[in-house]
Amino acid sequence: MRKKYIAIYNANGGIFGEIGYFLGKIFKNKHCELCDITHIIAWKKKSWKEFEKLLGYDLQVLHLNDQNSTMKKITNNKTPCILVKKENSYEIFITCHELASCDSSVSKFIKLFNSKKEN
Repeated sequence: MRKKYIAIYNANGGIFGEIGYFLGKIFKNKHCELCDITHIIAWKKKSWKEFEKLLGYDLQVLHLNDQNSTMKKITNNKTPCILVKKENSYEIFITCHELASCDSSVSKFIKLFNSKKEN
């Protein structure tokens, strides 16, 4: 069975979630390392869009409020992160700290992802 990867932002989706994250980032120093990799302000980075087009594997991107109950149990207080789904279970594949090591760089994320995927 092919593995499926799920990226979980440390933010809720939808208009209110986006506004809440933006205000939290400005006034409360709220931070999402995955958001910093994939976006500049509120727009997807060109390099991330190119990465998505060239993917040779399944990568779904979700907000906190888009997760199912099983994902929520695994990612509770551990977002942002990347999950891998194997058979009928999920596990954390890339941690928040590993995402932070990418320093907002799509190319560093791709290297990290590919190196972990090969192991």
